[in-house]
Amino acid sequence: MHFLKTNIRARLQLAFFAIIGMAALAGVLSYKLLKQVIAHQQTQAQVDDLAGLLADTRIQEKDFLLWGRKTEAFYTNPTIPELDAYAETREKIATLLKNLNTNPVVQSAGLEQDLRALDQHFHKYHQLFGELITLYKQRGFKDWGLEGEMRAYIHAIEKSRSKDEQWFVLMLRRHEKDFFIRQDLKYREQVNKRSEEFIAYLEQAPLAQTDPAYTSNMIRAVKVYRSHFNKIAGLEEQIGLNHESGLQGKLLEQARLIEENAGNIQLRIGAKSQELEGNAIWVMICSCILLIASGILISLAVARNMAKPLMMLSNVMQQVRNGKEEAIDQLSGIRRQDEIGMLINSFNSMLDDVNTKVAEIQEKNKALEASSAREQERLWLGQGVNRFERILMEKQGEVEHLTDCFLRELVKYVGAVQGAVFVKHEQASESCMRLSSCYALDKKRYQHASFLPGEGIVGAVWQEKEAVFMNDIPEDYSKVRSGLGASKPRSILVVPVLNDDAVEGVLELASLSEFSPLQQELVQQVCKGLATTLATAKMQHHTRQLLEQAQRMAQELRESEEVLRQNMEEMQATQEKMRREHTRTNPLQE
Repeated sequence: MHFLKTNIRARLQLAFFAIIGMAALAGVLSYKLLKQVIAHQQTQAQVDDLAGLLADTRIQEKDFLLWGRKTEAFYTNPTIPELDAYAETREKIATLLKNLNTNPVVQSAGLEQDLRALDQHFHKYHQLFGELITLYKQRGFKDWGLEGEMRAYIHAIEKSRSKDEQWFVLMLRRHEKDFFIRQDLKYREQVNKRSEEFIAYLEQAPLAQTDPAYTSNMIRAVKVYRSHFNKIAGLEEQIGLNHESGLQGKLLEQARLIEENAGNIQLRIGAKSQELEGNAIWVMICSCILLIASGILISLAVARNMAKPLMMLSNVMQQVRNGKEEAIDQLSGIRRQDEIGMLINSFNSMLDDVNTKVAEIQEKNKALEASSAREQERLWLGQGVNRFERILMEKQGEVEHLTDCFLRELVKYVGAVQGAVFVKHEQASESCMRLSSCYALDKKRYQHASFLPGEGIVGAVWQEKEAVFMNDIPEDYSKVRSGLGASKPRSILVVPVLNDDAVEGVLELASLSEFSPLQQELVQQVCKGLATTLATAKMQHHTRQLLEQAQRMAQELRESEEVLRQNMEEMQATQEKMRREHTRTNPLQE
């Protein structure tokens, strides 16, 4: 103790050793805390990736239901792109769940049970989705599966000989279409009832006596058609007549549980990361304050030649603490091999380490922000597709009313200012595109506008079946007008309304800003649904026309029969009169 009191160098050494020890301890604590922060942020990034992949499975499910199951490849090949993408996403999810289950951060946060529940819900979701795929493959579509076989029999039935039989066929097809469109089980009952009436008619018809083979084949075809239809209706009921029933409802429930569990894990990991960041900052601040206080105390006890560098070091540390990192250059001119030099070197190393870790944290934050932005874009796209699917389902009927509602909502959703929908019309010699609906345009001026294939941009899009995006707008293009003036649009998007490979119409949008790739993708996706709805509306209109024609022909037949009956009665009356006159004249001749 006496040596420490009399030996200034020893006291200074002891003081410097104490300061170095505190700085090292603070560095170790800061390093450990920062390491924990980085580990939590990495875990949070994995959880965010997991949430994004789970959302991708929902999108891939929608892609399969909307398009994949309706392709020939689904029934002829072992797999299709939509299911391949789903399988790849599922493998990634399984890998992430396995890594997270062995992650020390997850174990320390007590999230094993949540991850286990998430894994169970996703396993159940995958099982239900597999069952849904199996049911759709059994059901078939168009020329495949049960629906393909049913169509073959109904085509055989459509070759009926009498008009009464053709009427029954039209009724069966009408109830069949109503069921597939409205997904209502009452139409299944109507199909069964009409089939029984058809069979009863065939058994009692004159052809049953004159051509029993034909009648037997027709009855067998009707029965097989009814059986196939009931099987398809049963499969539809298992699949779900709406999004809330059947397997679709169960899938939706599992998706909600998955989203809830994933959100809970994200919240807990994020809260723990913020807590650790706060602790790390607090330790660094306390360490800096402790070092500054120690330097001030030592500066009061050292000689004049030691006070200046220590004061300079304290000033530099204060400036760095206030955000002036360029102040560190003031220490570059100090070249000392003693304890002060060691202190300066330790400070520089610690500051470099802190700056490096802070830069890494900032890069991670930027990556998380970018991931969140991509997720928002996917959510916007999915919500838009679902929204326009509901509009198309609710507004089925007249084509003009349907396109008006569809166009109005689409212009608002993508932020356009003008729009028009052209629908294909079949004429005697050729087809043309006619204006069906418009938004923010003079409809009287354009109501007779029509385009042939290859004529103008609309005709070119029709002919090429590819979308056109333009930024160089012609001068004679329709301007956007308001109460205060008019302006030329900045960009135009013209998209074909494709149903499989057939163009049902053309959609044109104009905007005062440039359409983003995401907006273009949304427009092209919803146009597929519009094309299907337009094709269905045209088919229903054609069916109604055929029914009205059959009714007119039946009425004309009844009128002709009435005229014939009156002519027969007049002829019989004339013959009776002639017979009586002949009877009166015969006795006179004899």
